[in-house]
Amino acid sequence: MVNSIMREEYKMSNSESNKLAIVKNLINKYKFEEALRQVKDIEEGRNLTPEEALRTQAYKATIHSRLGQFDVAVKIAEELYQNSQEMKMSLFTLDALYCKGFIFYVQGRNEEFLRIIEQHEKLFNSIPREESREYQEREAFYLLRKGSREYNIGDLNLALDYYEKSLQVFEEIDPNSSVIHVILTGIAFAYLVKGELNLALEYTEKTLSLLPEGENFYLLNIKANLLLNLGVLYWQKGELDSALEYLIRELEIAKEIKYPLKPYIHIICVLVAKNDLAQAHYYLEECKLNTEKPESDLRYQGAHALILKTSPRLRDHFEAATILKRVIEEFCRDLSNLLDMFLCGVLLVSLSDLYSRTLEISFD
Repeated sequence: MVNSIMREEYKMSNSESNKLAIVKNLINKYKFEEALRQVKDIEEGRNLTPEEALRTQAYKATIHSRLGQFDVAVKIAEELYQNSQEMKMSLFTLDALYCKGFIFYVQGRNEEFLRIIEQHEKLFNSIPREESREYQEREAFYLLRKGSREYNIGDLNLALDYYEKSLQVFEEIDPNSSVIHVILTGIAFAYLVKGELNLALEYTEKTLSLLPEGENFYLLNIKANLLLNLGVLYWQKGELDSALEYLIRELEIAKEIKYPLKPYIHIICVLVAKNDLAQAHYYLEECKLNTEKPESDLRYQGAHALILKTSPRLRDHFEAATILKRVIEEFCRDLSNLLDMFLCGVLLVSLSDLYSRTLEISFD
């Protein structure tokens, strides 16, 4: 019995095994600073087996990534990748790739994210299938990444299938895993983009109800995504006041965690639809101040065009049409998030409306 348990847990010593189990439990509870302190304590030990050392490194990379310390996390993940390759312990190589993929996804580095997924998939498929919990956990992460990829390329039914399979595995082997909240968020987004608003609302509210209180990057990032989901959901339902409330709440979190993609254009779209132009101008100026290069930022330019469209002057309409045409051509050809597809639809309608207006004026 003892021997089988030791094989299952990579033959870790009892004391270090217990410490690492504590770290994993703290990660699942979003207590990342406390988990990091435990990791440092483990690293000070001199009797770590190779497996324990790699697992410690994997947890450390995960913790830093969830604290939003991406440069540190990437460096540790790259070291983990090299060490696990040298030791021929491929399951830990998968951990390194998953960590980097998460970071690239959050940062909106879509091409790098897709390359990591391909690398992750190729490696996973080269590993003989096992019935161990270790293998099953990596399989669940693999299915989650496959779901994210299919979501990104627009196959929503297949994305949902992978998300559900990943969720099923996690609920069997680690029902307290914080990754479950990420999977539920993915399911909610997929249903929203499919237009199944009731299911999208059900999964979004379920996930929000499961989240603990806390102010760390990872937790706030999930909350921000769920609030964006609710904002776009109520926008699609035509409930603009509710949409605005959720989008502004998401914006406050995005500013707090310095998230690169803030929902200014979504907020301005809703305000223009409400004909609240004073507030729309206010958020456009705030967007400009918070955008590194507004003259080349497509989201800022799109928001600017939507406000120009409300002007009574014909020249502003022509300028808005010119900007929207460029934004649609550049922004909408390579979407890193399918919610942007809905946004592109709004911009296309605005451009079509502008063309119709300018034609009517021309004929008049």
